[in-house]
Amino acid sequence: MGATLEAEIYLPNECWKSIFKFLLNDYDGEDEYYYNRNCLKSLSVVSKQFLTVTNSLRFSLKVSKVACTYLFLIADCFPFLEELNIPSPIFLIDNESLLDGVEVLSLALSKLRKVDLTGHHYITDQSLIHLFKNWKLLEEAIILDCDQITNDGIASSLHERPPTLKS
Repeated sequence: MGATLEAEIYLPNECWKSIFKFLLNDYDGEDEYYYNRNCLKSLSVVSKQFLTVTNSLRFSLKVSKVACTYLFLIADCFPFLEELNIPSPIFLIDNESLLDGVEVLSLALSKLRKVDLTGHHYITDQSLIHLFKNWKLLEEAIILDCDQITNDGIASSLHERPPTLKS
């Protein structure tokens, strides 16, 4: 009976997306300071479907502590991110895995417009070129304290940069 009940109350992802887009709408047409997003505070996370839909609608993400496995999860769970702020990783055990994670991010996050990778000491010239080449909508890149990036690497990356890059 449980499977039957579940099938009877199943809503397609498109329906959930419409509901969440409404809830996340900042403007209701009357009071410009009204935020529907406050309605989300009262919702509880009741299913994987809920998380799948809400994560796919997230456009900005700031991660406070990151390990290399998080980069793969971010790429998989948040495909529509436009802004990503990742501080320096907490574990620098395997630079190769971190580089692989950055490459996966560059391929998966095609809508990214702003990224902050400050303190990612493992990022190389080649990584930077790869990022700029794949993030075609990128407008702003903050990449400070990345010791392995050279002036030549920056110059080469700028040749690969999207025309939208401002800073």
